[in-house]
Amino acid sequence: DALHTPLAASRFREAVEALAPRRPRVLAAGLLAGRDLEAVARALLGPDGEAFDAVAATAPASERAAPPEETAAAFRAAGATAVRRAPNVEDALGAARDLAGEDGSVFVVGSLYTVSEARERLLGVSGDRALGLR
Repeated sequence: DALHTPLAASRFREAVEALAPRRPRVLAAGLLAGRDLEAVARALLGPDGEAFDAVAATAPASERAAPPEETAAAFRAAGATAVRRAPNVEDALGAARDLAGEDGSVFVVGSLYTVSEARERLLGVSGDRALGLR
């Protein structure tokens, strides 16, 4: 997903809840600065704060990225208790996998930069960074 508004985050959470993937459900989240990070985090976690079990907060490789510390703080303020910070998307994927274990589910959310980097790592493809576009 590439979400950065509370409405988009709510719709994403609703879709995940409808699909009922295995738990623990873990987010690898990297957002851009200038967004309402806490509102997005609250919308993702849901009214009871239990839609996701853990968060790996990171920052995509962009000058516009919110620092991982700010993203982590936003999720903690929204009620998340299991939050790890990761300096980059690759490390966030590793942390999210660790938190999910063999039976859980990992979701990459936030900016398109975050999703693009995760896609490159997970699928072994090169994207716009390899072409010098970013």
